[in-house]
Amino acid sequence: MKAAGTYDWINFGEEGSTFDDENYIADPDGDGPAPEIDVGNNDFNIVSLRGNAVLRWEYLPGSVIFFVWTQSQADVEDNGDIKFGDSINKLIDLQPDNIFVVKLTYWFNL
Repeated sequence: MKAAGTYDWINFGEEGSTFDDENYIADPDGDGPAPEIDVGNNDFNIVSLRGNAVLRWEYLPGSVIFFVWTQSQADVEDNGDIKFGDSINKLIDLQPDNIFVVKLTYWFNL
């Protein structure tokens, strides 16, 4: 902030402050006494693909068996560049997490 208790923000690179785009270093007062701030690169991409399939079979009236398959793939890329083709190719090459579930219900006619 420019002054305490206000909503006036410092835009690094303006009004005497500096910002180094390559090293992500901000200096609030340029050559003044304030220390430089290493803000780091906060750009990232998250790609994920999830799928579900459910097969339901009623083998007797009121009695059902479910077969469920869930697959998920996810990855985090350290850059913020949007490259759709590259991201999809990396996602497809990932080892997926597969989950299989079988649920059986039986109707007791009492």
